[in-house]
Amino acid sequence: MFHSKTKEIQKTSEELKQKTSEVVSLYNKFAEELLGELPFLDKNYFKASPYLNKEIFSELVLRNGQLTINQLLNIFKRYIGRSSVRSVCGFNKQKFLRESRDLKKSGVHLEIYFNFEKDIEIQHDFGIRFNVSTGYIEKAMLEKFKEIEINAVNLLGYERGQWILQEIFVEGDDKDHFLLREQALEKFLKAEYQEFIARWEDLIVEKQEEVRAVYSQSLKDIAIKLKQKEYDWLKLN
Repeated sequence: MFHSKTKEIQKTSEELKQKTSEVVSLYNKFAEELLGELPFLDKNYFKASPYLNKEIFSELVLRNGQLTINQLLNIFKRYIGRSSVRSVCGFNKQKFLRESRDLKKSGVHLEIYFNFEKDIEIQHDFGIRFNVSTGYIEKAMLEKFKEIEINAVNLLGYERGQWILQEIFVEGDDKDHFLLREQALEKFLKAEYQEFIARWEDLIVEKQEEVRAVYSQSLKDIAIKLKQKEYDWLKLN
């Protein structure tokens, strides 16, 4: 009798694993269709993970292998909404992409993140920070800073005649000079960043609205698919 009970438990576990696999496959189709409409989002974010498998399996165990369509959709929504997703490819707008790359090469660390239910998030930082407390600047850090200064000149139009590009800036200079140089570049980059955001604000807002609209429609589409016969083990409500 004990052996029979063990076999029954094993069978139930295998059935739940099979259902979990079916749900993960369904999620992958959902994510693929969503990305097909939103190619400017980071596709790696949407990949199914062991965390998703575990959550689906746990829900099936908790509910004796039965889920409603809404419960299943809520699992997908929690997984996709776990954080914000990074934008890539510059929304397929070449000018936007070029300008954002120019900013990055010049020391503006810029990332745009979309959320399916919250506001857009733009993360940014400026320039390179020298560790001047020691009074010593590493050569590699110095060369990188000079590189982004030159990029700011060539890509953003920072005037060559300004004092920050003087050749006296060499290893071993006074640390106050480093700070002034750093502050001058940061001030310039902040102004460039603000102009960039103002210039592209309408496009960014448009894409945020597009993300939400596509996401909402995708949820409706998959809810319809879940009513098909192959998913008849799901309850309607």
